[in-house]
Amino acid sequence: MNKRNNESWRDVYLRLMEDTSDDDEHRTDLSQEDLRYLKELCDEGFMYGKLDEMADGKLAGWTNGLTLKGRLFYDDQKNIKFDNSIFGRLIKVASLSIGWVSGVISAY
Repeated sequence: MNKRNNESWRDVYLRLMEDTSDDDEHRTDLSQEDLRYLKELCDEGFMYGKLDEMADGKLAGWTNGLTLKGRLFYDDQKNIKFDNSIFGRLIKVASLSIGWVSGVISAY
């Protein structure tokens, strides 16, 4: 699972957090860049796990699911991503338009 070129930090965090399980999992399937993002998540207390730099400079370790703080962070980032999407913006514009039309109609 390599990071796509157009993937933002939010997309990377969401992808890595979605990909976790509650079982101890050695993360050998990820790139070093993804492991660095995982280390940030673990260091900030969003995930259970431990990733350390080995003697050769590469990261290795394990993860064990999201903490409560991590679940809240995940939900916040998911909502922000939705609100910034085209569909999320259309819903905002549609609700404002319906409210405005309803106000104009009720004034007559």
